[in-house]
Amino acid sequence: MAFRNVRKREDDISPYHKPNYGHTYPESATIKRPRLDSWSLDYLLHNPSSELASIDLKTIICATAFQSLPAQDKTDLLDYLPYFVKIFVRRALSPSDAIIARAEPIRPTSDQETLQLRLDPNWEEMPDKSFWNDQDLLTSMKQWQIMLKQGQFLNSRDTDADDHDEKDQAFDAYWGEPGEREKMHNVAGDSKNITLKDMCRLELIKVNDILIYKRNFSASKVVVDLSMQVVKATGSSGLSIELGGHVYEDFETPTALETKILDYHGRVTKEKRPNGNAFKSIRLIRNNKDMGRLFDIRKGLL
Repeated sequence: MAFRNVRKREDDISPYHKPNYGHTYPESATIKRPRLDSWSLDYLLHNPSSELASIDLKTIICATAFQSLPAQDKTDLLDYLPYFVKIFVRRALSPSDAIIARAEPIRPTSDQETLQLRLDPNWEEMPDKSFWNDQDLLTSMKQWQIMLKQGQFLNSRDTDADDHDEKDQAFDAYWGEPGEREKMHNVAGDSKNITLKDMCRLELIKVNDILIYKRNFSASKVVVDLSMQVVKATGSSGLSIELGGHVYEDFETPTALETKILDYHGRVTKEKRPNGNAFKSIRLIRNNKDMGRLFDIRKGLL
């Protein structure tokens, strides 16, 4: 039986004729899934396969690990602890002073005493040794690890999406419709434009308030820790401070204030001053009460 020769047309894309699109022609459809970084903070704190789900947490939540942290990170963590698990030790001015300094700790008896010791540059704040073996702490660590293993911290994108519509409706009911949320987002974005003058005008900063500037400059191996008193606070010219017996006037932005503080301190040269949000490095003390960072206080304007 003879077969007729059939000339294939150039536009023939039947199964018997696959056009030659070059080496880029897809042999099969594949879906690429994003690779998960097992060492990212999001993965470590949410994924049941995280290293933190199986490691002995006491090996990383301990005094040795705490002492290895940058100064600013230590300060941020200490803010979460109550006064009765803290001690203050005299700062060692030389290696020979270290043993003597650690032998004479002060145990604060109130939040007010803690604040007073914080303002004294001769004393250094740290957790008491007994804190690391506190039974409540160890129990909380264990419970958190169990919840991590069970997947209770998984992000919504990692879980079954069957109830997305129900969740969206609940979200909109609580936070408002998308247009309303957009307005809220815009207001929050406006907080970046808030100045010290605005905070003074609304009395978020007042005369006689104490400002504490603390920041670690790793490039210079220097921790700048200075306190100053507000001597003037107006909505027209900003704030003026007394620092080291001198009065410096009319600061409208925290960056300008930070620049003056570092110039006064004198150990961090201008080329070694990294960019950053100065609002986060300045805390406000009023009537011996820690009111928080300027970064957080300015939320009162929203």
